[in-house]
Amino acid sequence: MNTFLFYTSEGTTYSPTDILCENNQILGFASGNSQKEAFDTFLINNLWVSEYGFSFENIMTRQVVTK
Repeated sequence: MNTFLFYTSEGTTYSPTDILCENNQILGFASGNSQKEAFDTFLINNLWVSEYGFSFENIMTRQVVTK
C-alpha cells in the first residue's frame, strides 16, 4: 500500500510570539492502493476533519511512500 499525506491551507496558526502566520496545516496520513482509497480511509478515521469545518475540496494530498 501507498501512504499519503493530507494537508490544507485553511485555518490559522500563531507563532510562539503570537504573530499570525499563513501556512499549510498537516491533517494526517493514510494508506491505500490509490489516492482515493487512502482519502476515504483518512476521512473515516478522522471524523474531526468535517466536524471542525475543513472543506474536503480544499484538502491537498501528496504521496509520501510508494510500495
